[in-house]
Amino acid sequence: MVYRVRCFYCDGGLGKWEAGDAPWSEHAHWFPHCGYVLLVKGQEFVDACRSRAVQRTIEECMESSATVAALGAGLDVARVRRAIVRRLRATGLPFSSSEALIDAVLDEQLNEEAWSVSPHSQRLARDILAETLRDFAPRSGIIPSNAEEDRSDSQTSQTDSPVRSPTPSNVSTPSNRPTNPSQTERVTNERADNNNHERDPSPVSNTKQLTLEEENRQLREARMCKVCMDNEVSVVFLPCGHLVSCAGCGAALAACPLCRASVKALVRAYLA
Repeated sequence: MVYRVRCFYCDGGLGKWEAGDAPWSEHAHWFPHCGYVLLVKGQEFVDACRSRAVQRTIEECMESSATVAALGAGLDVARVRRAIVRRLRATGLPFSSSEALIDAVLDEQLNEEAWSVSPHSQRLARDILAETLRDFAPRSGIIPSNAEEDRSDSQTSQTDSPVRSPTPSNVSTPSNRPTNPSQTERVTNERADNNNHERDPSPVSNTKQLTLEEENRQLREARMCKVCMDNEVSVVFLPCGHLVSCAGCGAALAACPLCRASVKALVRAYLA
């Protein structure tokens, strides 16, 4: 038999009672603003009941599959617990997936004072990331902002400067140009040949298309996590500065998978 009760004061209802449940404690947990509970038991009793309930929820979350997967990836237990507590306080709900929990723990890890990055390291990470993006640019056709400005300045200077065409003395004007029929026919044939070449598909353009497709494929592979080969790279290892893994894999690594250098800190990188 399922018992359901309702408070005469706040009209709050409770059901699905189990053996050992205390009515005052359950009512204080689910309806902490009930005036009758606050009048009879007091605010300290309500706070204690809610704290015990939250602790039970935390322990249940620590045994969930998402938490087990995060701990299996090598994350610190204390950081995982703190991330769960923050999530419960903010939303009242546990993490729905291990990926969301790993991201939350990684964000906390990057923001902690023990993992804080000095201004010099931040500048180093920005320089390394900028250099990495410049390496991507020639393969992907991306023009860095400074290169684009240089090119626009060059075009502007060329436009501003007057163009002077050479006028050698031996150049004939239309008035004294010979009108030989054979020459006219030869010029007409040359123009026709040029038009045919323009209409015919050039094998060079096909080769360029294949080259662009290959470059796009290489760019996608370069942006892929070298550990799981599933997500895009999103963290920079310090001090080596390599950008080779996603956030989930980076949090579980103690050494850079590319150079095997010890990882002292992580910096989140956002690629456009």
